[in-house]
Amino acid sequence: MLICCSVGLALADTLDDLISSRRIEPQLAMRVLQNFDQSISTVLGEKVKARMNFKVCNALQKDCRERREARKSMVRLHRQQLT
Repeated sequence: MLICCSVGLALADTLDDLISSRRIEPQLAMRVLQNFDQSISTVLGEKVKARMNFKVCNALQKDCRERREARKSMVRLHRQQLT
């Protein structure tokens, strides 16, 4: 997932705010993030000519994992409340 780039993090934070204020459903936020990841992956694959390998800080990876898990938990909780 490319959600750990700065644009992805900003999108995730904005979606979290929208969910918290009950302006969108968690399922919609998940679809937006999935669409973002797919679109970014496609564009980068087509447009980027040079490749670069880099090592991501373990703390950043952990933060991203925790955010994804929190979102998944929110969706599960929301689904449980609907039933």
